[in-house]
Amino acid sequence: MTVANQVLETLRSKLAGMTDAELARLLGKRHQHINQTCRTLADQGLIVRDNSLGSITNRLATVAPSRASDRPTVPLPAGPVDDDWAWEGNVQSGVVTHLAAAGWRIVAVADTARRQQGADIIAERDGTRLLVEVKGWPSTTYARGDRAGQPKPTQPTLQATHWFAEGLTTLIRRGADLSAGLALALPDMPRYRTLLAEVGWAIRRLEITVYLAEADGAVHTWEPEN
Repeated sequence: MTVANQVLETLRSKLAGMTDAELARLLGKRHQHINQTCRTLADQGLIVRDNSLGSITNRLATVAPSRASDRPTVPLPAGPVDDDWAWEGNVQSGVVTHLAAAGWRIVAVADTARRQQGADIIAERDGTRLLVEVKGWPSTTYARGDRAGQPKPTQPTLQATHWFAEGLTTLIRRGADLSAGLALALPDMPRYRTLLAEVGWAIRRLEITVYLAEADGAVHTWEPEN
C-alpha cells in the first residue's frame, strides 16, 4: 500500500483529522514525506488541510473536485491488490505524488484497474508535457476472471521481462510526438534493475526518464551507468 493510500485509510478512521506530525508518528514515515503526500492529496481534492486552529489538520474532503482534468483522482486499488505495493496502480499513485511534489501539473491519470487506454500519466510543467508508462510487478496468481486465485503458469521474472519490453515499445511509439517527454515507471525490483542496466544505452539515447517506486511509496529517478 502506498503512503498516499495509508494516509487516506487512516483519515477515514480519524474523521476529526490528524496533523502531519501525528500521521508521520502513526505510520512510521518521515515528516517531510507525509507533508508532501498530504499536499498532493489536497491538490487532488481528496483531503483538505485546515489551519483554522493554528496547526494544519488533514481531513478527508467532503466535496469531490468539480474538474477532473485539473485535479484528477488517482485510482485506488481495491480488494487484495491494495496490499501489494508493487501493483501497477500503487506504482502509478506513488509517481503521481512524486511528480506533483516536483511541480508538475497532473493533466490525466488512467484507470489502471480497468485497463484504460492511453498514457498512464500525463503531466505538464513549464510548457513541457510528460507521458508516463507505468508497469507493476506480476503476481503469482490470477487477480480476476474465472481463474481468480489460481496460480499463473508463467514465472513473475519472465512475465516482468515481457512487461518491460512492452513498456519500452509503447514509449517508442509515443515518441513520434516530439513535443512530449517520455518516462517509464516501475517498482524497484532486482529484475527490472537488471533489464534497465542491459538497455541503459538505449534509454539514454531515447531520453526516457525512469522512475522507480519503493515499498514505502517513495519514488526516485533511475540513472544509467556510464
